[in-house]
Amino acid sequence: MAHQVLASGVFRRDDRYFSVLRRQASLCRTSAQALWRFTIGDADATSTIDVVERLEEEGLCLASDMEGLLTRTLTTPIDREDLHTLASRFGLLLDRTSHAAHACTLLDEIARGHQQLAEQYVHATEKLDNAIQALASGAYHQVIVNTRDVRRLGTDELAIDEPADGSRIALLSSIVRDRLVALCRATRVSGELVTRVALKHD
Repeated sequence: MAHQVLASGVFRRDDRYFSVLRRQASLCRTSAQALWRFTIGDADATSTIDVVERLEEEGLCLASDMEGLLTRTLTTPIDREDLHTLASRFGLLLDRTSHAAHACTLLDEIARGHQQLAEQYVHATEKLDNAIQALASGAYHQVIVNTRDVRRLGTDELAIDEPADGSRIALLSSIVRDRLVALCRATRVSGELVTRVALKHD
């Protein structure tokens, strides 16, 4: 009976850790969708910024929750450092999504290449979200399947037509491109991290 009580307590703590990661992954997915909708003209600047900033703030609270859990408990479902790093990576994605959204709202017209990068980001965060759900349930093979596309995420092949005259518009377009590329690359790094965690436990 004592063993059952102890095991039950461990599983409850495990679920709290994964609850934070699942929620963070879901926030990243929703934030990416909000950014993409703006780039294709389905949302206005004000509502987009409101959404991504709210999600970023919620993400900060979740990262703090993870730190609190790691401080208060001894037993963790996966390595403590992995939990800390995953939570930090998701927080970074939310932060960079906010930065990219702010930059996008400064453009009068979003280039097709920008839209493609935002669409790549949406696809990647969907796969990343699915991977975290699989990680939480111990379906490690599904983690690897879901992160495969994320780990292959490429951005260099996308050609973005930008003004070459050194104007303010050209500068803003370049900033938007750089921030979207950084988002995609950060997501790829997160996918690689989730994969490594899964391989440790497979």
